Amino acid sequence: MVRKLAGNKLSDVLDAAAEGLNLLRDGGELVTRTVKIAEPSRFNPRRVTRIRKQIGMSQAAFARLIGTTPATVRAWEQGLKVPSGIASRMLEIAEREPKALTRSFLEAM
Repeated sequence: MVRKLAGNKLSDVLDAAAEGLNLLRDGGELVTRTVKIAEPSRFNPRRVTRIRKQIGMSQAAFARLIGTTPATVRAWEQGLKVPSGIASRMLEIAEREPKALTRSFLEAM
């Protein structure tokens, strides 16, 4: 998703960039850090089904929650398809923090 920066958000980004450039120009130290991000988990059919059932949703509702179609959830649960990277990340969140994932969805209903 691409977001447009408007108004003071854009000026905040530009101000931060200018501050960083000034710091470097003046001989200051710019601190960076490297993070290691794990690859998305792999999900087998039983694991997908277990996650969905623990949340207590039908395939259609679960599909809507994670931004896919009921046919895709069915295919995962039947072993016909494997969740993509982004879908795997959503499934990881559903498995680790189901309340965090469902909170915004259920409040919107």
